[in-house]
Amino acid sequence: MNIISIRIKSYKYFLYSLFYFARKNKQLAKNYYLLSLTNQGTRNFSLENKLDNFYSKKDKKIKIAVSGWELSHNAAGRAITLAELYHYAGFNDVEMIGSIINSKSKQARKIWQPLLSHHIPVNYFSIGRNDIDAIVSKTMEFVVQNPYDIVHLSKPRITNIVIGLMYKLIWGSTVIIDIDDEELAFGTSNINHLKSTDDSLKENIRDVFWTKKAIQLIENFDLVSVSNPALQKKYGGFIIPHVRNENIFVPSDNRKNSIRKKFNIPVDKIVVIFFGTPKRHKGIIETAKVLAALNDDRILYTIVGDFQDKSLKHELESISGINICFLPNQRFDEAADIVSMGDICILLQEKNNDISKYQLPAKLVDALGMGLKIFIQKTEATANLSEGSQIEFVDLDNLEYCLKNYLENEHGKGNEILSQREYFLENFSMSSAVDDINYIIKNYEDKNNMSGVNYENITYYSKLNLFSLIKKCRF
Repeated sequence: MNIISIRIKSYKYFLYSLFYFARKNKQLAKNYYLLSLTNQGTRNFSLENKLDNFYSKKDKKIKIAVSGWELSHNAAGRAITLAELYHYAGFNDVEMIGSIINSKSKQARKIWQPLLSHHIPVNYFSIGRNDIDAIVSKTMEFVVQNPYDIVHLSKPRITNIVIGLMYKLIWGSTVIIDIDDEELAFGTSNINHLKSTDDSLKENIRDVFWTKKAIQLIENFDLVSVSNPALQKKYGGFIIPHVRNENIFVPSDNRKNSIRKKFNIPVDKIVVIFFGTPKRHKGIIETAKVLAALNDDRILYTIVGDFQDKSLKHELESISGINICFLPNQRFDEAADIVSMGDICILLQEKNNDISKYQLPAKLVDALGMGLKIFIQKTEATANLSEGSQIEFVDLDNLEYCLKNYLENEHGKGNEILSQREYFLENFSMSSAVDDINYIIKNYEDKNNMSGVNYENITYYSKLNLFSLIKKCRF
């Protein structure tokens, strides 16, 4: 957008502001005035003095937002968990915010299906994949209209980083960055091979170049939360695991039989369940081959989730000697019911894969909460799990033996469900993570820094592009 178009847009917003001020709607008047400033408008000190500060901390509840860097796919799952945790801890004024990144050559992306029916409100803006020049202005327009006291960023990607920076600069919000994956691993086969000196301009928001820049900027925020000890060792911060509401994740035979009936799965089958996004590094091909080698007709490998990689599904279908049931994506709030169908959860993550190395699978927590037997590959992220009767560390070499031993000697006895439930409640339930939320709230209250909109920062930073913003934001 050229400078003339920007100025016209700014003038239009300013006129709207005067119109609503004249009609004594100061809320809309202020919103349009802020939008005028984000488009390089000139400050009007007289109008600023007449507009009330609508966001005084003395007479309102704490407003909290959890931001997802991309709300059109499963990356939003962690954001949902964090938002639900705040809600569980007693904070009802919680929203999910973020961006949707569109490609000009494809149909506009839609919000991720599990978010559509979720009880927590979702507020977002769209941006083009190659629209780097607009990321500051679009983010600023969103931020000035949606003030929050606390903003918890889910994943250190560039759209989230800009959102967090803007909230600190404009509203003085307390901003926490949450890391639940090694994001650099998603753009390359080996994060150690990334060049650290590549400062050339990249146009694609999703490019690993911007992920590197994003991670370099996490020090600008108030707190860092991570999902597991491997990430804590690398990035510091405090741990908020993938937690689940223990009042919803309650296993029972009646629940299992009811949901199996819904999906036409016989009650006498031994269901090995995978619930999530099927991807190659998650070991589902290797798992299927081991199950086929058991040659046990009782076993039904049930994969719940849409395939992004169609060749992966075709490869699974080509494996002989195994019964596989494919089910489409299910609502996020139905996770407990879906997992309750299962008897066994196998998490054979690739041990040397940089994604798996730092990832605590959310499927592990789902399975723990619903009392399933868990066979899991030991990685840096899962090594601290308490191996007991219902959690068993395996690898590709011994998985077949361990499964066979379990099916012959332990399956169906149910002697260990109580101890597993206690382990889940102590380590992966929402009640176990409330203290982490209280720690965040105390940090916010101690700083007491959200005192209203910063007009000066809006006018200054609205003139910067993304590279200039990054250079300036080292506070």
